[in-house]
Amino acid sequence: MLKNLNKSTKIILICIIILYLFFIVVDLNFQNTGSKYSTLAKYIGVLLCFTLTIMIGTKGHDVIDTKLLQSAFLFTAFADYCLLISNEFIVGVLIFCIVQIIYIFRFTRHLISRGKIFICILSVYTVFALVVFTIYKIYGFDLKLSLICLLYACLIIASLITAIRTLSSGFFPFYASMMICIGMILFFMCDVNVFLFNILELSGGYFAGICGFLIWLFYLPAQVLLSLSGYKYINKKDLTIVNHTNNTVDNANNHTV
Repeated sequence: MLKNLNKSTKIILICIIILYLFFIVVDLNFQNTGSKYSTLAKYIGVLLCFTLTIMIGTKGHDVIDTKLLQSAFLFTAFADYCLLISNEFIVGVLIFCIVQIIYIFRFTRHLISRGKIFICILSVYTVFALVVFTIYKIYGFDLKLSLICLLYACLIIASLITAIRTLSSGFFPFYASMMICIGMILFFMCDVNVFLFNILELSGGYFAGICGFLIWLFYLPAQVLLSLSGYKYINKKDLTIVNHTNNTVDNANNHTV
């Protein structure tokens, strides 16, 4: 697929790889995933992934898919700004909820109705929300944050499941479905480590640092794969067939006239 990308897109990918290696080295050497240089490199990487979706233009699967992907990355950029730069955790998670809703819509476009999916999400959320309320009355904690994180957990699990199902739906080309599937698995692994990091950080220790490091090890590759999944790959053989078909139709029309 990389052969199908233009020079500007390849340059952006190289820049993302350089930034990725840079913040990994910084985080490993300084044992600090909160370094301002590392944070800046991470956010620039996200913005470059957003740029990749903007550059899709007419090279996407269709207009709707391109717009959904661009919208998802626009909200991702806002969410990461809240989490990385302004430290507004609740707002950031809420915006990521919107991101996952957009992805669910994108991954299920082959379905006539998506209502059952969101009813299922709401039902699961309601059950676990009642459990959270019960535990809150006993132990006491940040209820609003817990409910928001619970909503996000339900959405990303649904997003992961619908992403995996694109492999059998046939709506996307196989290479795009693979990118979507692997991208969402990495996205999910990132969030698992976010969850573990926030729990283990309370007691400190070695494992909290590992989880903090793994967050972005998974996250940026996930964003790269999801952004590239919006590009439509056409090999030379397919292009030859299309051109031959068009020429045949044109000749037939000219003959008829």
